[in-house]
Amino acid sequence: MTRAASAETVAACLRIEGTDFTAPEASRLMVKKTKLKTQAAEAAAGCADALDLIVKSYAVMPLTEDLLRELHRILFWHTTDGTVRGGDYKTGLDERAAPGSLFFETAPASQAPALTRELIATVNTLLTAQELHPLLTLAYFNAVFPAVSPFARGNGRLSQLMTVLIMLQQGYGWASAASLTRLMDNDKGRFITALRATQLTLTHPAPAWEPWFDFFTDSLTRQMLEVKDRLTLLGSAGTRLSPLADFILTQAQMKGSVTVRGLQHESRAVMATVRYHVAELVKKGLLIQCGAGPATRYSASHAAKTDTSV
Repeated sequence: MTRAASAETVAACLRIEGTDFTAPEASRLMVKKTKLKTQAAEAAAGCADALDLIVKSYAVMPLTEDLLRELHRILFWHTTDGTVRGGDYKTGLDERAAPGSLFFETAPASQAPALTRELIATVNTLLTAQELHPLLTLAYFNAVFPAVSPFARGNGRLSQLMTVLIMLQQGYGWASAASLTRLMDNDKGRFITALRATQLTLTHPAPAWEPWFDFFTDSLTRQMLEVKDRLTLLGSAGTRLSPLADFILTQAQMKGSVTVRGLQHESRAVMATVRYHVAELVKKGLLIQCGAGPATRYSASHAAKTDTSV
């Protein structure tokens, strides 16, 4: 389950920054270590490396400026275009001008290092003092860090990776079992609206935290419920799923019902491979087949949903 969630997180991190990438593509890259032929694949490989390090070593990764810059450096390990040096603060480039950027405004390059250090110090203080719930402290970080955007590129990816790191460090182990980033990306309209509503007030004496905090905690709740559903379903089936099969099942859970053609389009896997995994999930009782022929739809066996959109 962790591998599938990691692939979903990697793909969603890229999509949040405006790059089209799917979880099956990320999974194949992570498992087969395929040759990196595109800039998107290079970005995905770096994101996967950083996420893998976090999941394996979060207990010995103190939240510091050096750690932040090291993770950013890893994000760009595989990048060959030479336009960005991982770990270096921006020197004038502004991510708000990037296509698909979620950030309406970012700090000037001259202020980015100091603001980053201030943010890290504040988060550490809040986590240590425990005067604010750690998940609200995490929500605070997720609102302020994109507004600072200390690096020329990769701030969206880094923000999401830091979310996983802090959650694991605070004892929320299910952070690596279901992708919070995917849930946010799937609700991108609310994501952008809530983030901007709060970011517009960050310089006010009393910032409006409620829009972003509400969206963030709602996403966390959906993540927790998804983990619970997956554990129940997989536990009753007594089986482990491949990344593609897990992706298919997740799509069925989220959308109510799916078609083979829709799954093939979303996953970009070979049609025959998708058909095979769907058939296996039906045999295992994890999917329910509805209808026959090209119009056949499949729903998760535990879900009583009526939404038939794909």
